[in-house]
Amino acid sequence: MNYKLTALLIAVLVMVGGAVLLTRALNTRTLEEQPTRLYRIGEESFDGIRITHEGTTVEYQLLTDPGEIASALGEDPPSQEQEYEPIWVIDDGRMTPVYGPLWSATPLLLSGPLTARELEGLDAETADLARYGLEPPRTSVSLDFRGRELVNFHMGDPTPDEENWYARRVGDSRLFTISGGWGESVSTLATKPPYPPTLFTVQVEDITLISATSIPRVQRYDYELRDDGWTIVEYAADERDWVATGDGTPVDDEAWAEILSLLSDPTISESQERDIENADPFELNIDQAKVSVLMRHAEEEETTFFLGKETPDGDYWYAGAADQETLYVVPAEWGEAMVRLVTDPPFQP
Repeated sequence: MNYKLTALLIAVLVMVGGAVLLTRALNTRTLEEQPTRLYRIGEESFDGIRITHEGTTVEYQLLTDPGEIASALGEDPPSQEQEYEPIWVIDDGRMTPVYGPLWSATPLLLSGPLTARELEGLDAETADLARYGLEPPRTSVSLDFRGRELVNFHMGDPTPDEENWYARRVGDSRLFTISGGWGESVSTLATKPPYPPTLFTVQVEDITLISATSIPRVQRYDYELRDDGWTIVEYAADERDWVATGDGTPVDDEAWAEILSLLSDPTISESQERDIENADPFELNIDQAKVSVLMRHAEEEETTFFLGKETPDGDYWYAGAADQETLYVVPAEWGEAMVRLVTDPPFQP
């Protein structure tokens, strides 16, 4: 018997067997360490999102009908030849298209979050869910397809280290923790919907003063909210400052209500995705603008916007805000109404 050959064969078998066992161990470990997803759904398999966070609910829809898309975009009804890519909109009564840079990754974000860990030994049927902020949930999210709910999950309080949030899928007895960053991104869809940038975001009911000034310095009227209602104060320009020429007269209520209605629309402006500093100086220039409007609102905060010249088609005016670097356009009719605050104040008949 060749002992050397036998010993060599035994050594080879030991090496092969060890390699097999090591491979199996690594594979088992890999399987055991694979993260669990709270749920898994294709990002193109849902067309409705409903998110409620601490009492605030916002809904989103994916529009595929060409007529609905054209309406949401403010365009004329499409011809039979026109084709549109589906768009997501905020279901706010106006079907406002979402702002791309703030939305683009949202469907992927919602397609299947990884969990941080499972809370072993807890059953959603018997656990005290209120202890984890899950009854009632701080955040509730539903993903739908053609009106049918596909996924409904809840998010609760942060974990003690505040790095993760408690979460569960409705209908699943397991409880998990998920990344706090992911949870914050999802809840923001309810607290800060991805509206396009706007010229200003002021609640009309909070406004206490509107000051309209023609540029260059020619005329100024202040509209002040006093105990007895809105009044108009006329100013005259001297070399250094403005001087009030009267104590104030009441506004015409009907005409003034129309002005406030125009100021209440948060989607009146459309961003041109360009910086004012890089814009054509003749499109919008503070020194050449038609009018400057300052609004004083809650807690004495002030917001100022400027209206420049018309766009080439005459349908819009260029506009800018004092605290932004974005160039906007507003409908010409809206711009003309703002200019009338200086040229034709709404005095009572």
